[in-house]
Amino acid sequence: MDEKDRFLRVISGGRADRIPFIVPGFFWTHPPYEITEEARLQKVEKENPDARLLSELSLLIHDRCGIENLSLPFAMRLEAAAYGVKKEGRDYPLKDVSGYENLKSPNLLKGDGVRAALECISVLSRKRPYVPVIADVHGPLSLSTSLMDAGALLRALVKDRAQVHGFLTFLLKNTIEYARALVDAGATAVFISDPLSTSEILGRGFFAEFALPYINAVTEAIHNTGSPVIVHLCGNLKGIKEELPSLKAECISVDSAASIKDLKSALPKHIIMGNLNALVLSRGSLEDVKRETRRALSESPHILSSSCALTGGVIVKNLKTAAEAISPPTHPAKKT
Repeated sequence: MDEKDRFLRVISGGRADRIPFIVPGFFWTHPPYEITEEARLQKVEKENPDARLLSELSLLIHDRCGIENLSLPFAMRLEAAAYGVKKEGRDYPLKDVSGYENLKSPNLLKGDGVRAALECISVLSRKRPYVPVIADVHGPLSLSTSLMDAGALLRALVKDRAQVHGFLTFLLKNTIEYARALVDAGATAVFISDPLSTSEILGRGFFAEFALPYINAVTEAIHNTGSPVIVHLCGNLKGIKEELPSLKAECISVDSAASIKDLKSALPKHIIMGNLNALVLSRGSLEDVKRETRRALSESPHILSSSCALTGGVIVKNLKTAAEAISPPTHPAKKT
């Protein structure tokens, strides 16, 4: 059974020879320095990446780290860049939510960065047809915080709900267009990350009103292309447990604050992915990683993954060790 077949069987609720080990592109805040330095890929740009270098980097991460998917490292920044964001957390295009009406709707598919991302997905799907290629998009609510200050947005959830819904609808249209293009380019599945949509930040009511409907709208559009969807939600999910069954994505990715055992019991129709502690993977010893992997596997996730973002300093051997805890070492994939 190859990696793509294994992933597709598991995410559809079927049986496979073992669980997959997946690390989506969203989790690479920066690719491992070990790999970029060895391959002399230090100059891969985050805002305007080169498709050839991106695909080369993704293949190296797959081959060296033991993970079972290909992705676009740090390409999540491309969506915000299409709206004029040069550096996240600085120089927001919008001062308040009402300003979105003056924000030009970007033609995402014609931007240099997005074109490179789509070309990279196409290259990866052709070069490794037996490996799942997982593309990434932001949930509209989290994307909005790349365009305006998060504090201002949260205040608007209370004071200006209609404008917030207008803003999110504006973002939703573009996000759906981008997600469909990623699938058309060859993505096996799409990973929707919405780190703002936590019970700690939003609470149950705001999650149900401002996050869930937009995540589901993106999910439905992707499902219409025939591709599966993974949604990543951060934090402890107990505060929104009543809403989770309404998520239309077949797979929910969770971090180390969430109990996979509890989620599997509460969400029998969903595939649960997680939740290796990212800090242990990044900085722990090999023994730490072995213990953490045993702990994560004891909760019986359907798919093993990092709990959240990995730094560029992540130890490649740590990822390989986690992978080998699932399956004995095999010969490296044939390079093309």
